[in-house]
Amino acid sequence: MKAPAQTATLVRFEISPRSIAWILATIVGVWLFLQLRAVFLLLVVALVFAGTFNPLVEWMERRGIKRLYALTLLFVALLVATSLLIFLTVPPFLEQLARSCVTPRTIASN
Repeated sequence: MKAPAQTATLVRFEISPRSIAWILATIVGVWLFLQLRAVFLLLVVALVFAGTFNPLVEWMERRGIKRLYALTLLFVALLVATSLLIFLTVPPFLEQLARSCVTPRTIASN
């Protein structure tokens, strides 16, 4: 008895237009996010600052200070604190860095 002849089967993969649209939308979304990631980061930082400082500004408003003046006072205080921090840390750091670079190295002689 002879074995039946094997016929080649054709397998077709069909991708629906909806799947193609989802794939393209995902690619465009990732590309757009990569282009705008700096803006997203800036937006997140701004929202964190707003959420952090809003209670302090509202507290100053309850004490009778207008919101504009409270915000100005807050930013001036932050500027002074940052400047003070830089003034107190950078000069000693630079002095220590200069001292470590100028120190002569001893060469061991035989």
